[in-house]
Amino acid sequence: PDTIGYIEAHGTGTSLGDPIEVEALKLAFSKYTDKKGFCRLGSAKAHIGHTEGAAGIAGVIKVFLSMNSRQIPAMPAFEKLNPYIRIENSPLIINREVEPWNVEGNQLRRAGVSSFGFGGAYSHVVLEEAPSRQREESQENLPALIILSSQRPEGLDRQGGKFIGFFKIK
Repeated sequence: PDTIGYIEAHGTGTSLGDPIEVEALKLAFSKYTDKKGFCRLGSAKAHIGHTEGAAGIAGVIKVFLSMNSRQIPAMPAFEKLNPYIRIENSPLIINREVEPWNVEGNQLRRAGVSSFGFGGAYSHVVLEEAPSRQREESQENLPALIILSSQRPEGLDRQGGKFIGFFKIK
C-alpha cells in the first residue's frame, strides 16, 4: 500500500458515504504502512458528474490518463473537506492543484480505483502503469501470471493444453 500514489474514490459527495469510504481506505492502509501524507485522493465525479453505471470505468480511464501524463489532477471546486472526514495524520491527501505524479527510484505508478453499484456491489482494483521497454527487457526471465477461465471444465482443459503446447515449443 505504501507504493500506491493515488486513490480514485467512488466519492459521490454525500455526507455519509464519503466519510465511510475514507475511513475504510485509512483502515486498509494502516494495516500495512505507517507512512503519512503520500497518497492523493480524488474522484472523477468531481470532474464529469456521476455517470451511474459507468462510474467505475470513468475512474479507471482517469487513472490511466493520469499515469500517462504523470500528473494527478486537482479536485475541481474543492473548498473545504466534509466535516465528517478526517484525513490528517493519514496516508491520504487531497490536492488543490495539478501535481506531478512522482515515484521513488524504479517504482511504477500505482493507483486504487473504487466503485459502488446500485445493488450494493463493490469493486476495488489496483492498477499499475505499464513498464517501460527498458524495464521489460531487464525482467524478461521473471515469472508471469497466466489466468485461464472457462464456464466448463473441458474448455479450461482445452485452454490449458494450448498454453502447454505453446511453451513446449519455446
